[in-house]
Amino acid sequence: MSEDTWVGVRERVLRLGKFPGSESVFGVRGHGFRLGPVMQAEQVQALETALGATVPAPYRNFLLHVGAGGAGPDYGLMTPVPNDRGWQWSGIGLATRRSRPPPERPRCLS
Repeated sequence: MSEDTWVGVRERVLRLGKFPGSESVFGVRGHGFRLGPVMQAEQVQALETALGATVPAPYRNFLLHVGAGGAGPDYGLMTPVPNDRGWQWSGIGLATRRSRPPPERPRCLS
């Protein structure tokens, strides 16, 4: 997907929330057809540095041209947010609590 793929997408998504019946779309309560602000290239690079990996080109272009989270599949896309510890993901899907903390090391189940 090239950068051209994303031309006008932000505006179209934001308009969707104004259509009659949009309030009954699955997941709308999670994102309300809102989008986070677009990220600057330096922010995406800082995110990639913190992750120790490059984000896929289509996602990078989405962050740069559409928005950093918000309206998307299901209840929406998580938003990468910088904080004093690096980066964290913010969004409705992270509101659930784990029943127990994740293991410190990956375990192989066989």
